[in-house]
Amino acid sequence: MPPIENNTIDLNKFTKHVVGLGSNEQAITNALYGLNPTYEEQALPMDTNHKMHIFFTRPQLNLTEANCILSNELIKLLTDNKNSIHRYTRLALDPRLYHTPANIKSDLLDPFNPFIPIFSNLCTKISGWPDVVMASKASAEGNLKEQTVVADGTVDIYNEFQLDMTFRNIASEPITTIVGAWMEYMDKVHKGNLMPYTDMIVRREIDYMTRVYVIVVDEQENVIKKIANIGAGFPITNPMGMFFDYDKNSQHVNASKDINVSFKCIGAEYNKHNSMLDFNTLVAAFHPKMKKMHTGSTSSGMVQVHEDVITIFKNRVYPYIDLATNRLLWYTDEENIKFIDKEGN
Repeated sequence: MPPIENNTIDLNKFTKHVVGLGSNEQAITNALYGLNPTYEEQALPMDTNHKMHIFFTRPQLNLTEANCILSNELIKLLTDNKNSIHRYTRLALDPRLYHTPANIKSDLLDPFNPFIPIFSNLCTKISGWPDVVMASKASAEGNLKEQTVVADGTVDIYNEFQLDMTFRNIASEPITTIVGAWMEYMDKVHKGNLMPYTDMIVRREIDYMTRVYVIVVDEQENVIKKIANIGAGFPITNPMGMFFDYDKNSQHVNASKDINVSFKCIGAEYNKHNSMLDFNTLVAAFHPKMKKMHTGSTSSGMVQVHEDVITIFKNRVYPYIDLATNRLLWYTDEENIKFIDKEGN
C-alpha cells in the first residue's frame, strides 16, 4: 500500500519554467529540486489547506441491570425513557446491550457506529500530544575532551501522557453525563463493587479504555495528510464543580461554559499505516454492511457519499479509509439514498 503523503507534487512542472517565477506548485517544486544560492526569500505557500476529524471509540463497559443497580450514579441509566440522555449514555458506553435478548435501544444512538458522535461533534480543542523524541548517548571524554554521540532510544511512544480536551456545553449536558457515568464505572470496578463482562476478565482486558483518532485531510480531495491515535485512554476529570459556582448577578453564565475534560493516555502513533488498518477494521466490526464492503463485496448495500452532497447525509454517514488512495471516504446505507429520493419526489 502507498505511504501517507503530505502533498502530491508533480516534479515534471519544474521543466515548464526556467526562472523562479510561476505558480505555488512551481515554487515548491523548485525548492524540492535544488539549492537556492540567492538571498531572495522564496514565495512558498503555507500548509493551511486542511481540516481535521476527531473520533472517540466506544468503550466496553458492563452496564447491565445487575451492575447499574449497585451504584447510586449508574442506577439512573436504567430509565425506561429510550430517548433520554441517560439511555443514550448507557448504550454509548456499552455497545453490547443492543445485541442482547433485551435488545435495548434508543432513537438517539446508532448501534452500528463504533464512535461516540456527540464527543466528536462537540469537541473544539485537543492539546497535549507528545512530540517524537530520540534519546541519545554520549561516549566518555577522551584526553582532548572529544566525544561521540549515537542514537540511544526509540521513536515509538509507549509512555503515559495527558490530553486536555474542550467540549461545547449544550442542553441536557451530554458530555458531563457520559463522563460522569464512565468515571463512576471505573471507580466501582477498581473497588470491586462492579464486574466487567466475563470475556474481558478472561482476556485481562481493561474495558473502560477508548482510542482517540485525529485525521487531518486535504480540504479539496480528502486525502489524508496526517493521522494520529492514542493507544488507549480514559477520562480522569469531570468538571462538575463549576456548575455550582454562584454569582447572583449572572446566574445563567455557568450553564453555557465550555466543558474541559482530561484523558489519561498510554502510547501514541503518528502517521502509521497500521492506524488506518485498525480504523477500517473497527468500522467493519460494528457495521455488518461495512464489513461486507471491507471484505471486498460489491453488493454491501453501502453507497459512497461525495463531498458535493455530504450535507444532505450528514449524521447518517460512516468513515472509511481508501488504502489505495489514502482518502477518507464517507458511506451511507443505500436505504438512505432511497429515502431521500422518495422524499424528493
